[in-house]
Amino acid sequence: MIQDTDGPWSPATAEMLQCIADVVTKQGQYAEATEYLLRVEEIHDVNFGPFSAEKLSASASIAILYDKQEEWAKAERRYKEVIKFRRDSCGANDERTLVVMTNLALHYRMRGKKFAPDSKRLYAEVNMRRKENQEKGSGTQGNAAGGSDSSLD
Repeated sequence: MIQDTDGPWSPATAEMLQCIADVVTKQGQYAEATEYLLRVEEIHDVNFGPFSAEKLSASASIAILYDKQEEWAKAERRYKEVIKFRRDSCGANDERTLVVMTNLALHYRMRGKKFAPDSKRLYAEVNMRRKENQEKGSGTQGNAAGGSDSSLD
């Protein structure tokens, strides 16, 4: 792993690129924002590892941007990858996992009737897991409001 504190591979650089991506997203420039976040994801992969929370957060944000560009296959693949790694590392009931599952359900809903069963199945699973979390008094990590993984939505 690279221990660069100020160069192009530093976490500080990733943080700046994330801010730029947020700005251009708000301006509706989704393709440009995606490019910035792909670089953020790469930096996090090098510094923190391929399954780090930082990298997975960037990847989930990229999926949202792919949705905004109607690049359905790319978005779906990203959501599924993040869900798999989050389930493996954090658990199926972890709020961060559930947020991405909710985003995938929304993705299916945006794609239309053909994907309605997938959307309904995911929403039902998320609701069941959140109910389990409430009953256990756990699973409160991440964004408990059920929104996306980043400010990009």
